Amino acid sequence: MDPVISFCRTPDGAQIAYTTMGDGPVLIRTPASFDTIETVLAHSDEHFWTALTSHFTVVSYDRRGTGMSTRDRADFSHAVDIEDLLTVTDAVGAREFDLLSAFQLTTASVQLAVDHPHRLRRLVLVLLLRARRSTRLPRDPRDADPDDARKLENRPAHHDRPLPAR
Repeated sequence: MDPVISFCRTPDGAQIAYTTMGDGPVLIRTPASFDTIETVLAHSDEHFWTALTSHFTVVSYDRRGTGMSTRDRADFSHAVDIEDLLTVTDAVGAREFDLLSAFQLTTASVQLAVDHPHRLRRLVLVLLLRARRSTRLPRDPRDADPDDARKLENRPAHHDRPLPAR
């Protein structure tokens, strides 16, 4: 697999690196954490990419601040991530697209679906991360300080099944 790296510019002048592979409807794959195009292709399962690219034009890109994209980044808002993602989709000529999103960009992807429903055909979220009301909340509610109980009220469950016994 020898993808061609291309570049596009966001309205605020940032350069975003992206690559396309395969043929079919456009599937945008958001970067997970600080993945770059190079690391994903070097460390991913070839069967995974072969399966995806046999049905889709898979577009991967380097998030602003990583890889071959503009390295300077002061604004880490969802708005910037959404702008970058839409710039890439426009660069590949995709009026509509499927979106495969993981980790840090899942919440931005949900916001994109709300703000631009006419652009999104399907949304697949992997390992959804949600914004926490407080960075001090524990992963396991049983570890919470009793004084923080109020913060846990109305908090969505991490999963649908009971927590395992310790």
